[in-house]
Amino acid sequence: WSYAAGNLQKYDVAPGTASSSPTDLYADGDRLLFSATDGIYGRELWSLQGGVLARLDINGAGGNYHPEDITVWG
Repeated sequence: WSYAAGNLQKYDVAPGTASSSPTDLYADGDRLLFSATDGIYGRELWSLQGGVLARLDINGAGGNYHPEDITVWG
């Protein structure tokens, strides 16, 4: 869920009835980073910022990444 400028928006990482099982949520200013699964690529790092939901493929090989204990550096 996201709330900005009086608008409430729902984002569905795993469309359908399956749960994306989000974990390790970390707020960095107006960006939310979290670990979740979409049922296709497995557990990956996700970013929600400015109404844009994006899967960040850290592994690059299309396999699970299993991000944990998310921390922003810099």
